[in-house]
Amino acid sequence: MRAIWIAALAVPIVAAPAAAQDAPAIPLQPSGKWTVTYAESLCVIGRDFGEGDQLTTVALRPGVLNTTMSVVVAQSAKAGRPSSTVLKGAIEGDSGGPGIDLYFTSRLDDVTKRLISISADTSGDVMAMLAASKTATIKIGQRQFAIAVTVTPAVSSAFKACQNDLISRWGIDPAKLALVATQPVPNTSPGAWVRTSDYPKEALRQNKSGAVTIVYRVTPEGRVADCKPVWTSNVASIDEMTCRKFEERGRYAPGRDSSGQPIDSWQTARARWSVG
Repeated sequence: MRAIWIAALAVPIVAAPAAAQDAPAIPLQPSGKWTVTYAESLCVIGRDFGEGDQLTTVALRPGVLNTTMSVVVAQSAKAGRPSSTVLKGAIEGDSGGPGIDLYFTSRLDDVTKRLISISADTSGDVMAMLAASKTATIKIGQRQFAIAVTVTPAVSSAFKACQNDLISRWGIDPAKLALVATQPVPNTSPGAWVRTSDYPKEALRQNKSGAVTIVYRVTPEGRVADCKPVWTSNVASIDEMTCRKFEERGRYAPGRDSSGQPIDSWQTARARWSVG
């Protein structure tokens, strides 16, 4: 039996007014420096707060094109229990702006024995919120804690430089990406652009499955071009077929600049191919 799942990476989250209550009177203080980690296909910025059983690591992980952000929290196993269901949460600064709703999954890491909570991608600007705040409150289901935030211009610049370097390595000019004022809109669901009948015969014979994340350009005419895998499935035929079918079938109302003119824009998608 062959099955293919296609899912866009961007998951918009609606901003909600801050509604913090019962926040800890004393926020966790920084116990380490901000670190910006360069990985092969993503940048991660994080910092430790608190000590001992209160040691909490908070990290931000941008989506492929930096239009979304995931929040990662690592705490002592004593902080709570893993949950097989999605936990509604939020991150709220003290700068007076609205909070950002987040939806977490959590698990216990077998190696570190820490409780790891990872949010779905949000389109809310978490980095800007933290940079404008002295204290931020994070809610994960019934859990809630506050951290003392100090995001300096140097930290923000280092994070931005990492992101721009990554985008440039994928052949995208960050300056051109910044010109897109209105994102392109697909004419049909991207999930229909790759079909079960497209399953690569070689991968099918070898019973190989995999998930690939691709990035591609949407031309001013609304066509898909220059598709490439950025997080590979490790199955070459799956990577190649995903890009081929997106370029063949993908059609968009193109992205536009601030004056309303159609321009090049970039999109990302994730395709999961499974035999089973």
